[in-house]
Amino acid sequence: MSDADGTNLVPLSKLNGSSDLPRWSPDSKKVVFESYDSSSRDTYIVDISERIPRNLVTNIPKVATPTWSRDGKWIYFRSFETLGHKIYRCPATGGNAAPLSGGA
Repeated sequence: MSDADGTNLVPLSKLNGSSDLPRWSPDSKKVVFESYDSSSRDTYIVDISERIPRNLVTNIPKVATPTWSRDGKWIYFRSFETLGHKIYRCPATGGNAAPLSGGA
């Protein structure tokens, strides 16, 4: 995160591996992103005021490409499964995810 002119950089994540695909929440108070290394892929949400990433805990493994619902109550994401990619949504606070589409 930085000022509008790119100065005063502040890291939002200090996780092992790579962090990617940040998305601001509709109220601009949080950021959801994915983090991965050679053995795992996880989704995190960081509150801008705290700057502490918290793993989005859900029943679906290998969550990727997270994004917010318009009201900020849900996280939409895709998963990598044996039978193809599927799109899910789960509460932004974590919990069981429900499939929204089947993949190929």
